[in-house]
Amino acid sequence: MHRTHRAGNPLRWAGAGFLASALCAARAVGQEASTGELERRFQALEAEQAAEIDRLERQVEALTSELEEARSAAPGSETPSIFNPAISVMGTFIGRADDKRAFVADDPLDERIDDRMSLREVEIDLRAAVSPSVEGVLIAAFEQDGDYQRTGIEEGYLTLGRLPVLNVTPAGLRIKVGKFRASFGRLNRVHVHDLPQVTYPRSLERFLGTDGYLPTGVSGQFFLLPPRGALALEGTLELLNGGDVPPQSSATASDAAGLAQVRAFAELSPAHTLDLGVSAWSDGSERSLYGIYATYEWSPPAQGTWRSFILGSEFFRGDFDQAGLDGDPLGGYAYAQYQLDAWTYCGARYDRSEELDDEELETDSYSVYVTRYAAKYLRFRLAYERAESDLELVDGRDTLLLEINYVYGAHPIDPYWVHR
Repeated sequence: MHRTHRAGNPLRWAGAGFLASALCAARAVGQEASTGELERRFQALEAEQAAEIDRLERQVEALTSELEEARSAAPGSETPSIFNPAISVMGTFIGRADDKRAFVADDPLDERIDDRMSLREVEIDLRAAVSPSVEGVLIAAFEQDGDYQRTGIEEGYLTLGRLPVLNVTPAGLRIKVGKFRASFGRLNRVHVHDLPQVTYPRSLERFLGTDGYLPTGVSGQFFLLPPRGALALEGTLELLNGGDVPPQSSATASDAAGLAQVRAFAELSPAHTLDLGVSAWSDGSERSLYGIYATYEWSPPAQGTWRSFILGSEFFRGDFDQAGLDGDPLGGYAYAQYQLDAWTYCGARYDRSEELDDEELETDSYSVYVTRYAAKYLRFRLAYERAESDLELVDGRDTLLLEINYVYGAHPIDPYWVHR
C-alpha cells in the first residue's frame, strides 16, 4: 500500500506546531536555562514526537489494510455508490364480494369493481441523495380498478434541506418541488398501501379525488415556533397547479392554486400524543376547500410493541361559487383502532359525505376491519363495509373485502399507525 508522504502528514504538522510552541515558551525563560540544554530538550521532545507519529501512521495503515482485505473477501465486495437510489416495491391485492353493483367513484359510466379480484396497485419507490442536502424521490404507480389499468408517476419531487445559494435553513425550512401528495388534512398524505383501513374514506374521495390530491407545484414546510420539549408547531405553504381538485371547473392545469396548513404535534405524556391540523385550499376564484383533523395515539412505553390505540377524525367543507354545485357541502369521518398484540389490529370507521352538486344527498358508510401481519412486510386485512345513502346506486350495499399488502426491496418505515 502506498505510504503517506510525511512532509504532508497532518499529524506531523500538528506535532511540529506543538514543539514550536514549546520552544517559544522555553526561550521566554531563557535566563533560567542555558541555550544548549534547551536545544537538547527540544531534540529529545522532537524524537519522542516523531516516534509517536510513526506509531500512529503504522496503526492507520494496518487498519486500512484490514478493511480492504475484509471488503475483498466479502460476497458482493463492490461498494455501491451512496448516490444509487434505494428501491422499494409495495403491492396491494384486493378481493371483494358485493351484493350490489359497484363502480369506480360510484359512477355508472365508469368501470365496474364489484365481485372482483384485482392487483389494485403496485408502487415502485426510488429515493437517492442528489447532494448532502437534496433528496430525489420518484414513485411510479401501476393501478388496476376492475378491468381498467393505468400507469403513471404518482410522485416525483426534490426535497431541499437548505436554501440554494444562501446555504441556510431559516426556521427549519424544507422545500419540495415537483409532483407530490399535497399537505391537505391527514390521510391525503398517506399512500393507499399505508392506510389504516382498506380504502380512503368516501368523504375524502369526494373532496380530494379517488386517489387523493396529488398536484404539481412547490411546497415549503417550516417551524412556526421553535420546537420546545414535547410541542412542535409547523406551517406549510404550497403553490400548485389548479384544476386538480373535484369538482372540475373552468380552471386549467396552468391556473394556480394555493394551499396552507398549520399543524401542531404535542406529546401529552410518554404514552399519549395528539396531532392537530387545519388546512385551506383555493384557486383564487370559484372554489375553496377547508379541512380540520385530529389524531390521538396511546402507546404505553412498557407495552409499545404490542398495545396501542388510535382515535382519528377529519372534516371537510367546500365553498363553491360555480354553476351546478351546491354552496357549502360537508363531509367527514372518524375511526378508532386498537392493537391486540404485536401483529394484530382491529378497528371501525364511520364516514358521512354530501354530494358536491347537491348537499341534500348524503351517504353514511360504516366499516369494521381486522389487520394481521404474517411477517414484518406482509400484511393481511379483512373488512366489512355497509353503505346507506340517498343515492339508489349506493344505498344498502354490503361489501366484504380481503386486502393483502407486501413490501420488498429497501423497506420503508412503517406507517404511522403501526406499533411493533
